[in-house]
Amino acid sequence: MTEPAEYVRLYAEEFINKRNGAVADQIFGADFLYHGPNGGVARAGRDIYVKGSYSFLAAFPDWHAEVRAVAASGDLVTDRVHITATHTASINDVPPTGETIDDDCAHIWRIEDGVIVEGWLFCTANMLRVMGLASRPAPAVSTGG
Repeated sequence: MTEPAEYVRLYAEEFINKRNGAVADQIFGADFLYHGPNGGVARAGRDIYVKGSYSFLAAFPDWHAEVRAVAASGDLVTDRVHITATHTASINDVPPTGETIDDDCAHIWRIEDGVIVEGWLFCTANMLRVMGLASRPAPAVSTGG
């Protein structure tokens, strides 16, 4: 694989949309580091990332990723992906809400020796809230006037 878009396509179409975990060996290095939307290293190691990803996706069984843009510079590839999903099972101690995601997110992927060795995810505040990774907004307070 030499084209940056191919990494993103395999990730979105095969790994996410088709839930084809076998493709992980082709696109992720064994020591893959994943930086989640809340900062820090969320998952270290390809196998842990795969297990964690599919555990997460179980709460959003209709999760679908559509790649809308890809750009590359040096060893970095970035994408903008449109996500649609419905929260139907518990995740992060958040019970299913039935809420939907219809929003964009972005990744930055670092490629080394023909595989992705590091990835960062950036989401909107609404996506984080529906995914149970951010607080729900406080209700509006009436000032009585």
